[in-house]
Formats: sequence, structure tokens, C-alpha cells
Amino acid sequence: MQTLINEVIKWGYDKGIIEKGTTSAQADKTLEEANELAEAVQVEDWNEIKDGIGDTMVTLILQAEMQDLKIEQCLEYALEQIQGRKGQIINGQFVKEE
Repeated sequence: MQTLINEVIKWGYDKGIIEKGTTSAQADKTLEEANELAEAVQVEDWNEIKDGIGDTMVTLILQAEMQDLKIEQCLEYALEQIQGRKGQIINGQFVKEE
């Protein structure tokens, strides 16, 4: 996994995304890719689902790099936040207790 992450970051530098792009534009790109994933899920297009997950991950890895973070740090932080959450599944989605 680390090799793939490093290759994505290198690609981001090679394309000028990390140095010339903005974090706001990168966040917009993440939303665009996540929406494409949602569309693929709706029609159960497995190749597009795989592509959507991968493309969304790429945008998040680049966003982390642009913010001087490591994607692993972000994932670890999120896991720490959600581990103790209580909630229930409503309409197929986990809803945390307030």
C-alpha cells in the first residue's frame, strides 16, 4: 500500500497538482470523484465502482500531501474518532448517537 501511495504522490508532483493546485480545487475534485462513485454504485457497474474508489483515494492522498499530512495519519485519526461511537443502521446507513 505504501508503494502505491508514494507513486500517487510522485504522480501528483509530476503533474504539478501538489505544487500548483489549490487545496480547495482538490477538495472539489474529491467531491466530483465521490459523485461518480455514487453514480456507479446506483447502477452496480463494478468497473466504475473500482475506478471511483481508486480515483477518490487518489484525490484524498494528494489533498493530504498538499496539507503537509500523511494519509495514514488522517485515517488513524478518523479511526480514533469513530472506534467508540454508538449508533444504529437506519435506511442502510450507520447513524451515530448524539
